[in-house]
Amino acid sequence: MDVVQLNAETGESWTAYDELGELRVWATSFTGRYGFRTSTPPGTVVMQINSGRHGSKRVGGIELQGSDILAGFAGLDLTGVVNRQQRGTSFVMPLESVTSAMADRAPGSERLIRGTSPLIVSSRARVDAASRLIDAAMCLENVHDRLLASSDVVDILVGTLLSPWHAATDATFRVPTFQRLPIVQRAEEFMRARLGDPLTLQDICRAARASQRSVEYAFSGTYGMGPKQYLKALRLNAVWHTLGSQATKAEKIKEVARRHGLWHMGHLSDDYYRVFGETPRQTRARRRLR
Repeated sequence: MDVVQLNAETGESWTAYDELGELRVWATSFTGRYGFRTSTPPGTVVMQINSGRHGSKRVGGIELQGSDILAGFAGLDLTGVVNRQQRGTSFVMPLESVTSAMADRAPGSERLIRGTSPLIVSSRARVDAASRLIDAAMCLENVHDRLLASSDVVDILVGTLLSPWHAATDATFRVPTFQRLPIVQRAEEFMRARLGDPLTLQDICRAARASQRSVEYAFSGTYGMGPKQYLKALRLNAVWHTLGSQATKAEKIKEVARRHGLWHMGHLSDDYYRVFGETPRQTRARRRLR
C-alpha cells in the first residue's frame, strides 16, 4: 500500500504482516493525516476492517464507519484519506478460493465479486468477531493451530461477502422438511470423520451437497443450532471423552484440544465449562479418581 503523509507536523505509520494458510494478513496503524493509494493484487480479494479508530476514514469519497467492512476485488484501485488515528486489518485471499467458497455456500452469489466497485458491508458483530479471532490467531506458533484459526476467519470473511446475497434471497428461501435429515446426516458424517481438520462452511456444504442456507436450516430444525456450532459441540464432546480415558494421562490438555480441532484456548475454557459444568482439568482429575 502506498502511503503519503498529508500533515507535515505530526503522524506516524506502521504495518505488520503475517500468513495463516492461504490467508495473508496486514495490521496497520496511522496517526496523523495520511492519504493512501492501493490496488487489489491480480487474482485476489482484499477485505479491510477497523480494529480501533479515533478519527475518520474516507475511501473513494465514501465515509467509512467503525462497523463497515470494505472488500475490493482483483485489479481494483482504492484511494482515500485517514485523519487523526486509524488502526485496521487487511485480509488478502485468492480470488479463486473465494469464488469457489461462495459458489458452494450460495450458488450464483459469486457474481457479486465481479464488479469494478468496492463492496461495503456494515456489521459490528462481524468486525468484532474477526478482530478477536485474528488477535488470538497471531499469537499461535503451531502450524496446525494456525490453519484451524484460518478456517474460522475465512468463514467470517466469506460470510460477510455473502450477506447481501442472503439478505436479498432469504425471503423466498425454503427447505422442505423431508430434505433436512439427509443433509444433516451427510454433514455430520463428514464432521465426525474430520474433527481435527481445519473445516470451513464451504467444506461442510460441499459434503452435505447443499447450500449454506439449506445446511443452516437443516441443522437448526434438527439440533437447534448452526452447523459450525454443532461442529464445535462434537469437538468439545470428543475432548471430554478423551480426557476421561487412561490413555491421555501424559497428553497435555492443549494437545488433546488441538487433536480435535479446537485451537482457541480461551474459548475452550469458556465453552467447555458452559457445556459440562467443569473445567478440562477438573474432568481429568475426576476421571482419574475412579
